[in-house]
Amino acid sequence: GDGDTYPTTFGGKCVAAMAMLMGVLVIAFPVSVFSDLWSKELKKQGVLNELESQELPPNTESDPNMSHPTSSGRVLVSETDLNAIKMQMRQMNEAQNEIRRILANYSDRSM
Repeated sequence: GDGDTYPTTFGGKCVAAMAMLMGVLVIAFPVSVFSDLWSKELKKQGVLNELESQELPPNTESDPNMSHPTSSGRVLVSETDLNAIKMQMRQMNEAQNEIRRILANYSDRSM
């Protein structure tokens, strides 16, 4: 792990390269797939629209019970936190679109 030992033969370097690529593939592809599926499920259930249109009653920032679900099963979120969530979701969507654009370049080359 510290670089004390490393492959010096061509075969060893090939095995190391394959191990690195497989490690990235095992993590990167499932994460992007599950992220996309999660986003689609949230859109289907209307959660994203609900989050974006949610208005908070006055003084919820100082409400000590704010993190507890209401009788309808919903949790009140401060406007600051809601805006932070929206920003993160937009960034995730932009990152997914960028990944799709990059992958589209490679899928066009294989044909």
